Amino acid sequence: MGDARSDPAGCAGELRGPQREIQAALREVTVLTPAQTARMSPEQVEQLEAARRSVALLQATSREALQASSQRFASLQGLIDAIPRATDAKAVLDLQARIGAEQAMLQNEHTKLMVLNQAAEAEQRAQEQRARELAISNFGSLRRLPAVGLNP
Repeated sequence: MGDARSDPAGCAGELRGPQREIQAALREVTVLTPAQTARMSPEQVEQLEAARRSVALLQATSREALQASSQRFASLQGLIDAIPRATDAKAVLDLQARIGAEQAMLQNEHTKLMVLNQAAEAEQRAQEQRARELAISNFGSLRRLPAVGLNP
């Protein structure tokens, strides 16, 4: 199983979008310029890049899954539409078996997407925790800061 930050669901071979889609999604989520990231600490840059990769992978994978589900649904609809044109009981049974198989594959894809979503949520929580720990590492505990004295 790969690194959770680069493959949050651990299913790189099954649901990963084509590399160009991931790169396009990565460009979409990138706002900070290289000059801006150059002023960041290596830990901050690593965290930023991990977050970018995670979001880009999730976007590309979601797009790919939507396209695959749409194609599978169209195939399923074609099989359903073919039932009235079937010439004998065997042909109807064959179509029904294929419909069942397509439905099972559609359900399997749905399950994979649910797992991917759960992995993305877990990755988001891990990134938030890393950000908190990085803030403490950079600035120290907030409990040690003196009172600001904003009370009237």
